[in-house]
Parts: sequence; structure tokens; C-alpha cells
Amino acid sequence: MKILFTLALLLPAITPPLMADTLRTFSVENTGNSYGTLTGLITIDTTTGQALYGFVNFHYFGNDTDHGHPPLSSPIDMSMTGTFDNRGCTTCTIHPDTSQFSLSSGANSDGSSYFVNFSVPTSLVDYMGGTLCYSLGCDGDAYTYFGYDNVPYPSETVGGVIYPAGTFNGIEYFFNGDLTLVSTTQTPEPSTWMLLGTGALGIFRVGKRRLPKS
Repeated sequence: MKILFTLALLLPAITPPLMADTLRTFSVENTGNSYGTLTGLITIDTTTGQALYGFVNFHYFGNDTDHGHPPLSSPIDMSMTGTFDNRGCTTCTIHPDTSQFSLSSGANSDGSSYFVNFSVPTSLVDYMGGTLCYSLGCDGDAYTYFGYDNVPYPSETVGGVIYPAGTFNGIEYFFNGDLTLVSTTQTPEPSTWMLLGTGALGIFRVGKRRLPKS
């Protein structure tokens, strides 16, 4: 048992220090244009500078025929949850560290599909939130938008005129909005847990061999 005690004391010294990733969750706030509002929650690994996963909703209340449909009697919500794709802004010159990350719904059961793109004028490493592009202070090639395709709408009667049901598509650009920090967590890397587990298993095996046989 003496060797068990010795190894237990040595393990912290021979094991690398815990390496933890900082995960921060941000809310999408104050983002709207003449056709709708964009909201959601996004979790970003600010140690690696990668947007991870989140929820996004576009609350569409467009009420004219510019998008190929009659006035809507009620807003349409387009929602998706998933893992973000990350990339830099290869055409950005004013802010070359601009980070862009996107999320796609794929094909929905009703035949529609959605796509959202977020841009911030900085790296996501140590990111604490801030203004979303497309706005003042951002690169002219960086933008935030929500795209949609084959979204169904019901039949409407407007001014005595009957508009048949159909589908519409479009891209909405957002000229204001922020990512606001709502929570922070620390997550040890999987390799750290593996090292600790290996060390504990080694102690157990050595101790088992040293135990007297009955």
C-alpha cells in the first residue's frame, strides 16, 4: 500500500496540467430588418476560435408582394438547430481576421430549406461578444443574413382577391445586431480525461499486484 500512496502523490506531478476549453454562449439580439427578426443562441469555443452549435429562428412578417407572395395573415417562423461551419472571410481587406460561421437546415419535411450566415469583425479566440456585420465598423465584404427556399404559405384573400397557396424564397440581410454573452463554462479536453484515467488505472493495477494473496 505504501507504493500506492507514493504513486498517488506523484500523479499530479507527472500528469500535464488540466487544459480546459472555454465555451461561451451568446444570444442573438436586436437584429431585424423590414421583413423580420433574427434571434437565437450560439455556443462558441473561444479557446480554439470555433463556433460550435446553436439555435436560430427567423420570425418573418413580410407583408407585401416583393417576395412573390401575398400579404401574410400571420408571421412565419423558420427555425433550425445544429452545428456551425466555420470559415474566414477570404475577401475581407479592412478586417482580415473577420470570422464567419453558418448553419443550414438541409431539406425540411415540408420541402423548405434555410441557411444563416453570421459575421464578426474579429477572431473568435477569446471572443466576448459584440457587433454583427453588416454594419459600421465591419468589413464591406462581411455580412449577416438569413436565406430561405421553397417556404410554403397558405391561400389568402386580400381586398376580395383570392391568392392561392404557394411557396417563396429570398435572402434577408441584417444591418444591425449583436452577440451578447449569456454564460461561460470550462470543459476539459478529452485527452486530459484520458491521461487521468490512464494514471488511475495504472495505480489500481500496481496496487492489485501488491495485495497479499489469501
